[in-house]
Amino acid sequence: MSAGAGIAAEVKDALAEAARDTGDGALEGVIVRRGAASGPSYDPTYGPDEEYVCTCLFAGFTLKEREAGPVEQGDVKLMIAADGLDIEPKTDDRVRVGSETYQIKEVMPLNPGGVVIYWTVRAGK
Repeated sequence: MSAGAGIAAEVKDALAEAARDTGDGALEGVIVRRGAASGPSYDPTYGPDEEYVCTCLFAGFTLKEREAGPVEQGDVKLMIAADGLDIEPKTDDRVRVGSETYQIKEVMPLNPGGVVIYWTVRAGK
């Protein structure tokens, strides 16, 4: 295991621990990706959605983020652990946490040394 992969695993454990310690409980999220398209480009048919389980933690937006960016009413900020997730979240994806599903609007990786440790995701209804 590379040093970066080891750090990513530690971050995943820390996110789960932080969620438990703040009273939210360990959060298991699901990245939902639309299935592959087939048929003509003007009328594609999509296969079943693909789902990828992830460890995540709700985080708050800073005042600076709210003032500088496109944060809208109802948006949430999630930290999604890279360790154990086979895909990189994209803005075409949705994320389900509990009974709530959000459209991913922005994805920002934390990748020191070229190894993604986690993604910060802004998502909304």
